[in-house]
Order: sequence, then structure tokens, then C-alpha cells
Amino acid sequence: MIKKRIFVKGLMLLYLVLFSTLSHSQIIDYIVYEYDSLPLSGKRVALVIGNSSYSDIKLKNVSENVDKMSSKLTELGFEVLSAIDVDRKQMLKKIIEYEEKLKQQIEISFIYYIGYGFHYINNSNNYLLPVAATIKKPQDIELEAININRVFQTVEKNNTGINVFIFDASYDKDYSLQNISPFLMPDTRIPTGSYLLISNTSSQKSQSQNTNFFTDEFIYVLKIPGLPIEDFFKQLRINIYNKSNKTQIPWNTQSVDGLFYLNRK
Repeated sequence: MIKKRIFVKGLMLLYLVLFSTLSHSQIIDYIVYEYDSLPLSGKRVALVIGNSSYSDIKLKNVSENVDKMSSKLTELGFEVLSAIDVDRKQMLKKIIEYEEKLKQQIEISFIYYIGYGFHYINNSNNYLLPVAATIKKPQDIELEAININRVFQTVEKNNTGINVFIFDASYDKDYSLQNISPFLMPDTRIPTGSYLLISNTSSQKSQSQNTNFFTDEFIYVLKIPGLPIEDFFKQLRINIYNKSNKTQIPWNTQSVDGLFYLNRK
């Protein structure tokens, strides 16, 4: 249970404690969690979605990896909602179902997506691609794909605990529309109290369309007990980078301070 959440307006509390010479020019709005107060127990919910059966190309082993990830999260105490090969309507329905779970005073929200995604250069937004999506013109993007910002907003509106977003959505794919990159781009516009990891931002072709690569490494590192999430991401990044012959580079960011563990045991 979170002991205390401190919202500080006009004061960077952590730095004030450490550095008594903090100048007025350094004063900013900031959110600080009590050092030992990040959730260690309590209600955890997860949403795991995997899309593979696209009309033009199929990703390998997505269903298997959704099952493996869901099983591991259940083992770690998460209530898991999952979906495989969903179109946009079904995907939004699952997100709405998850939104209802978040209204139950959740301490940890965990979203894991496997499938195609893309970055639209014209508006600098990242998108997840449902199966059966058809994008032929710019107007189709918001109608056919899922804007990741919408996912962020849903979670931010309903959850006051910790949020973890994992997007394994950077598999090489040809899009007929210009100004679309098949790789999600780094984005720091995440909800307060969140961790975000994107599986590949190297803009190099993935070794294959086999999704086992990232998910297996993620679960492998997740099995290590007592690893703070910052160290978890670092170890995962090293593993992925080395095992991909230095072609795949995961990227992560966060909007929360303090120690937090996915696997506390």
C-alpha cells in the first residue's frame, strides 16, 4: 500500500533536502513519492494484448507470448486481462474493460502490447495497429489505429498508483502511406507515476518477425527477484542489444522517483 503521495507545487522537495543552496531559478513543479512508499503489495492489474494475424503479414508466436506473459504476471500477483488478434473495436472494448478495473484503487497498472505499431511523423504520435486495420490516407490513421496517447489518458484518468507500459511494437512493415515509420519513437509525454519501455527504437530492421525474442528476454529478467525497475530495464536493454547483434535498442523513460519492483520476491 502506498503510505503517502506528496504533490509539491513550486518546490523540488528531494533536491531541497539534499542541497540547501537551491536557488529560486531551480524551483519547479514536481511529484515526489516517499522513498520507501512505492507499491510493494496490493491490487495489481494487467492488460496484455497481442496482434499477429494481419491481412498482409503475420507475426510469429504472438499467442504463445501473450500466454507466457499473462502466466508470469499472474504468478506475480496480477489480475490479467488478455486479448489476441483483436480489431480496433475489440481492442477499444478491452481497453474500456481495463479502465473499469483501474477504478478499484489499483496500486500497479501494467500494460503489455505485442504487435505492429508505427510512428506518424506529421503529428509525432505513436500508434498501435489492430488486425484488419486499413490505412491508405492520413485520415485513416485515427480511425483505424489506436493512438498510444489515448491509452495513456485512459490510465491517467483512472489510476492513482504506478503505471507500467511495455510496447513491443517495432517490427518492420511496409506502409503505403508516406511519413509513417514502423518503429515507435521515444516519447516522454507519459502520465505522472509511470514507466514506459519501447522494445526497439533503432530504426533498423528486426532480425525476424518472431516475437519470442523480446518477450523471452523480458520474462527472463522478470524472474530475477528484488531488482528495482530501473535496473530491470537496464539489464533487459543490455540483453536485447547484445543478443540482437547490436541492432535492437530498447528505450525507456519514467515520471516517478523512488524504488519500485515488478518482482519483489
